[in-house]
Amino acid sequence: MFNKKKGVSGVITVVLLISLVLATVAIVWATMQNLVGERLEKATSCSGIFEKISLNKGYTCYNDSSKEMLVSIKVEDVEINKIMISISGGGDSKTIEIPDSSNYTKPYRGDYPQEIYLPGKNAGKTYVLNLTGLDFSEKPTSVIIYPVVKGKKCPASDTILPIADCFLFDL
Repeated sequence: MFNKKKGVSGVITVVLLISLVLATVAIVWATMQNLVGERLEKATSCSGIFEKISLNKGYTCYNDSSKEMLVSIKVEDVEINKIMISISGGGDSKTIEIPDSSNYTKPYRGDYPQEIYLPGKNAGKTYVLNLTGLDFSEKPTSVIIYPVVKGKKCPASDTILPIADCFLFDL
């Protein structure tokens, strides 16, 4: 009576177990790849742009008579969302985001207020910052720029210390 019953053969059992393991590994791999991929993309978004966004030292200066500051930024072949400009001096520190449509920033040879745009790839742009409107009491001593890539603020990409006086520029 027991001889008529047939069990699952060893080969079929091994094939089923291997298929089950492969399916489990595929599910775990897909889940981990998505999680790690998103975090890796955010972590590496700032890599490789350190020297690709810089201040043009020849056109970054302070005009004491108008209390305005020229900040000239050069962007190489990188995609950025924003640039944060941090100005310090006399115990004060202010940060301005570009693009920004505040009343304290204007393009070079423009009027306040005016919509402000980022420089394009492989281009530069000069901005004029009204430090009086920013409640800046003394001449700034340093300017630092921070790029923002994919919504993440990257480390400082360039600094000017000290800031030159604008003698040759008509703001």
